Amino acid sequence: DALSVVDQVRTIADQIRETLPPGVRLETIYDREKLVGNTLETVSHSLLEGGVLVVLVLLLLLGDLRAGLVVATVIPLSMLGAFTGLAALGYSGNLMSLGAIDFGLIVDGTIVVVESIVALELADRGTFSAAVVDRTRRVSRPVLFAVGILVLVYLPVLGMVGTEGKLFRPMALTVLFALVTALVLSFTYVPALASLVVRPAGHHETRVLALLKRAYLPVARFLLDRPVLAGASAASLVAGSLLLAATLGVEFVPRLQEGDIVVQTARLPSISASEARKEVLRIERILRRFPEVERVASRTGSPALATDPMGLEEADILVRLAPRDSWTTADSTEGLSDAMEAALRAEAPGPELSFTQPIEMRFNELLEGITSDVGVQIYGPDLDTLVTLGARVARALEEVPGAADVKAPSVEGMPGVDVTLEQGELARMGVVAPDLHGLVAGVRRGVEVGTVLRGQFRDPVVLKVDLPADVALDDLPFTLPGGGHATLGDVAKIEEVVLPAVVRREAGSRRVVVQANVRGRDLGGFVEDARARVDAVELPDGYWIDWSGKYEQLQAAAARTAVTVPLVLALVAVVLYYAFGAWRPAWLIFLNVPAAASGGVLALFLRGLPLSMSALVGFVALFGVAVMNGIVLVSRTLELDIASDPRTAAAASAAERFRPVLMTAFVAGIGFLPMALATGVGAEVQRPLATVVIGGLCTSTPLTLLVLPALYARWFHAVPHVAPPTVTAPA
Repeated sequence: DALSVVDQVRTIADQIRETLPPGVRLETIYDREKLVGNTLETVSHSLLEGGVLVVLVLLLLLGDLRAGLVVATVIPLSMLGAFTGLAALGYSGNLMSLGAIDFGLIVDGTIVVVESIVALELADRGTFSAAVVDRTRRVSRPVLFAVGILVLVYLPVLGMVGTEGKLFRPMALTVLFALVTALVLSFTYVPALASLVVRPAGHHETRVLALLKRAYLPVARFLLDRPVLAGASAASLVAGSLLLAATLGVEFVPRLQEGDIVVQTARLPSISASEARKEVLRIERILRRFPEVERVASRTGSPALATDPMGLEEADILVRLAPRDSWTTADSTEGLSDAMEAALRAEAPGPELSFTQPIEMRFNELLEGITSDVGVQIYGPDLDTLVTLGARVARALEEVPGAADVKAPSVEGMPGVDVTLEQGELARMGVVAPDLHGLVAGVRRGVEVGTVLRGQFRDPVVLKVDLPADVALDDLPFTLPGGGHATLGDVAKIEEVVLPAVVRREAGSRRVVVQANVRGRDLGGFVEDARARVDAVELPDGYWIDWSGKYEQLQAAAARTAVTVPLVLALVAVVLYYAFGAWRPAWLIFLNVPAAASGGVLALFLRGLPLSMSALVGFVALFGVAVMNGIVLVSRTLELDIASDPRTAAAASAAERFRPVLMTAFVAGIGFLPMALATGVGAEVQRPLATVVIGGLCTSTPLTLLVLPALYARWFHAVPHVAPPTVTAPA
């Protein structure tokens, strides 16, 4: 819980301030509470607006104010159940745990119960109460079955591991807790309240519903007589979506716009502390000129407790930004970063620059130990060869569209001395090598000879020879064991060299890393193009390349999803088979899945959004609603087919089930509409999920109402009638 940690840090900081000496102050330069508060505000607005829209649609289609309000009261109660479940498991309410809640989806079971109650035509209140209980009992099995399907399709999200599991598992748990709470309320609270407040005056279609139905029935009858046309239209839609899917980009998770920027700089490791400070202060002055900047704070090198090891040549510059609506330089973080980079390269050339965000930087470091979106790791035995290969790979990455902040490996920069002892001269003079090692160390870096206690701390005492500037290392004298003196140049060959500042090793080999950020395009497409260019770089024997960063997480998540999603869909098909006692109605209902996926892909394409883990969660929710709508229609068709022919049964069930199918689709889609259109902080994570659900329902609902009846009439015409399904939709 970030807010809890922030509160505890504030408390400790206040305690520290009370102990500081005069002239010393402790200031907060970054506080995550602002970001958390902004994301919660975005989610809260989306949930509130979605809830209001769901209630309005219910009133519009049900035509009964009291019945609509009965359904509406389930929304806050189901959220209470969700929050209780999350608290019991130690989760907090945040962008990820609340970002997938759709009130329309939550109350689908309640809608089925209330719709069956509204259709009653009784005048006596006592008789009406008994009828409410009877209707609730009749629809209990289909409602249980529908919620069970929704729970099943969320299993892939619950089964996520690694980073995506940490991100999206709370989201799935919230939805499941809310679904279960709403289910319990649908069989207990809702019938009791409905029997008290709903008037037993019979059901009359609203004008809106009657208008939609008049437009729908002629089209349904037209396609009933032309099942081949209906099937071909659906197949064309699916085929077209497959072509569009190939053009969509791919990314791990949408980039959260945090509202702040981190500028990372790097120079040669030989830079002094004073020069590093001057460089950072100059960069700060340039950044402060931007009107969007509220505050700039820098960190250079590592603290005494090196929890974040950095050399003096490295600096992290935190740029606190003003609210987005006051920006004038650019209207996006990427545009502002480009403007800052251009100014820094023009006025403070030299250091390598990389632009990221505070949480994003830490996220990347924790995942792979790099601070950029993509890392190309080159392994091999020779460090000079690795650096040369790294420079070639960096040039290849710079040519890829979307590449930004490309950083080639730089391991050199530390001045050093290469002292090669002449063993023959040492033996002739009777000198042993360790004595000379200590002599050189005393001149170059000093020799630790003890420690001094300073309170709770131990400071080392270092003895260093103050060699005059006009005395070369070759002329450094030392005493011989037998008396007399010699110089270091008499027994050694001395050469000034530049040593590696850092040598990284992994998998038993040396390695260097080429880093790059991705701007203006999807991560998957960038890496695909980058691979083609990097593969053209010839590697000597014994050298190899590995890719890391967010792309590695994307690959791992995609591999796991490719296994779990088909398994869950197969499990849903088996459940449908046992529910209906035959494979044909199960496969007929399952046709809604590719139709729903087609709409989701089309919606992503039209909005220019890539496939991501957030979009995947949207597909999961979409499949559940699509299958549920198919159940509502096909189960009623099978009931009517017992006493008539398949075409008559399909036509009758299409007219009868028009309202419940339309209601479940409308409320599920309209509940996500505010999330799809939101622009606040955190909306980037919700947008793909909501877009997929809305787009998928726009295609799966027409297929349910128009294509499935036509396919049913043609498919079942030449086969024996199947037994009634074990679940029935309300009459």
